[in-house]
Amino acid sequence: DKGSLAGARVELSGRTAGQLAVVTVRFESDNNVVPANGTVRLTLPPSFNLSEASSYTLESPAGSPVGGSSSSVPGGASVSVADIPVPVPVSGEVVVTLRDVRLQRFSGPTGAFGVTTLTPSGTVIDDSPAIPGHLLAAALLLSASVTPPSAPGAPAGEHPAGLRGRLLVELTPSNPIPPDGVIALVLPHGFSVGLNSSAAVSVGSLPADLPPSERLQDPSLDGALVAHVLSPTVVTVTRALASSAAPPGRRVAFFLDAVRNPTFSGGMGTFQVRTLLPGGAPIDQDLSVGITGSVVAGSFGGACPPFCEPPRITPDSPLAGKLTSLSVVFTPSVPIPSDGEIDILLPPGAAAEPAS
Repeated sequence: DKGSLAGARVELSGRTAGQLAVVTVRFESDNNVVPANGTVRLTLPPSFNLSEASSYTLESPAGSPVGGSSSSVPGGASVSVADIPVPVPVSGEVVVTLRDVRLQRFSGPTGAFGVTTLTPSGTVIDDSPAIPGHLLAAALLLSASVTPPSAPGAPAGEHPAGLRGRLLVELTPSNPIPPDGVIALVLPHGFSVGLNSSAAVSVGSLPADLPPSERLQDPSLDGALVAHVLSPTVVTVTRALASSAAPPGRRVAFFLDAVRNPTFSGGMGTFQVRTLLPGGAPIDQDLSVGITGSVVAGSFGGACPPFCEPPRITPDSPLAGKLTSLSVVFTPSVPIPSDGEIDILLPPGAAAEPAS
């Protein structure tokens, strides 16, 4: 009668989503011998892929190869099943090693593994179909960058404080982004996204009259992008009506509208960028993405347009040496905090009286 295999367990050389790893399966077959020309069938979780596996080794006991090793893995019913031939009878401890197995391309539990021994005619000898799996971590994005909104004609890398505009997100995934996949963004403190006026636009579908700096290469995102603003600093961008996965190793880029820069200049912290399955399981991530350039102080022209007037400083009297008052008028581009300061630098020769 069919039995079970004692001590069956699976070891992985790595536990990162999508990596090529060595899978080692160990079990004992003390009661039933696997005859010559029999088979050891390994069933991996369905999201694993054996098609890239370069070789396998069968040992019994550990350290004693049976029939040497092979440069190719015999496939079974699918890319997640390997039928390993047994050239001579084996029993006791058995170790099967598969090299360059592509792990599932998303994080989380792998699901169970299975081992079955078979006679030459295919009759099951022993079977362990539910060997505990492992927990995989999300892979690191190959690259990621975020460029905050910039004013027209502003020097490259300068992003005025308080400016509202488009945020450019660029990333290169380690694993495919599914046709219904999600890209999640967490903005650092100070940045904010309009709750009711956000839209994501794939760079590859932007109008042809954009400046060359914005006409970037094909981002590999077909279909549409739908932005969901979960809070002023958390946004998800979901692929919709897409026909294919965005391939690994190829740049992806899109704009997110209605993003406001911090209302102060200086260090801005880092962004978090993740790719997700539709259910939310992380695929790739980079939790420390710095901005391209820096946030600089805004102008006194206000939000131009409609406010485009420079500051005006007018003395009550134009007479030299006369004690006078100054009228200072400006339109700030960002709010002035209740404990903020307004600094006025007087020209050479002018001085403020202590009582001012």
